[in-house]
Amino acid sequence: DDLAEAVVRCEAAAPVLTDLGVTGVNQPQPVPTILRRSRKRFTTTTYEHIDFSPKVELPEPLAGYAPYLDGVLSARLLVHDEPNRPWIIWVHGVGQGRPDDIYSFRAAHLHEKLGYNVVLPVLPAHGARSHANVVHPSFDPLENIAVTVQAIAEVRTMVSWVGAQDPAAITVAGTSLGGPLAAIVAGLEPSVSSVLALVQMLGVHATLAHHLDRAGKVGRDAAALLRSDSVRAVSSVVDPLAVLPYAEPDRRLVIAALNDRVTWVTAAQRLHHHW
Repeated sequence: DDLAEAVVRCEAAAPVLTDLGVTGVNQPQPVPTILRRSRKRFTTTTYEHIDFSPKVELPEPLAGYAPYLDGVLSARLLVHDEPNRPWIIWVHGVGQGRPDDIYSFRAAHLHEKLGYNVVLPVLPAHGARSHANVVHPSFDPLENIAVTVQAIAEVRTMVSWVGAQDPAAITVAGTSLGGPLAAIVAGLEPSVSSVLALVQMLGVHATLAHHLDRAGKVGRDAAALLRSDSVRAVSSVVDPLAVLPYAEPDRRLVIAALNDRVTWVTAAQRLHHHW
């Protein structure tokens, strides 16, 4: 019943969101204000923790979820003292956004061996930014869209901030849920010169429906609701297949995992063919 009611809310929101489109919903973001910065350590890796204040305004159908998205963008950074270095912003997946992202994404290797300045943002509703009233992804499609729009804006905020640091180049990479975020940002930000989508979850609602199909009649009914026209319509404003990266084709990379149980190879192939 809750899912059915959520789909009804999607029907009401769809005309507004689709009229705005991808670029209307996902607005450019200015260089953010730094609220706090400190030096921290995770096991043997020292990093800088910075809290930023992004200026994100969700469109009206999504604005009701804003009080549950804390509005403080946290990021872990490994930065060289020398200017004009390449930067990489690595966007995490579901259940991540913790200090151990430094190990998961081999941040020290990227920093020390490959010479990158590394930014690991913490997405809304993840890590220390978790909220008791928000589970992501959830069975409320509009909540999922609100979190995603907020996350896209925050990654674009980081691109703006990095762009003010005299970068040699900017790469945006994303794993799992972070993959489509990286893809959308790369299609909205001309300064992103390379993009990587790693074992990406191409669509949250399509992924949930794919797994619910195997959960008996109740699961199949829920999957049908998640595949409804209204859910597809509201999801279109965060669809990575609706944009093309500004990066040159040889600077776009999609990686799939044959044995991954959440995503599937055909989703990666669709993104690859689109790129």
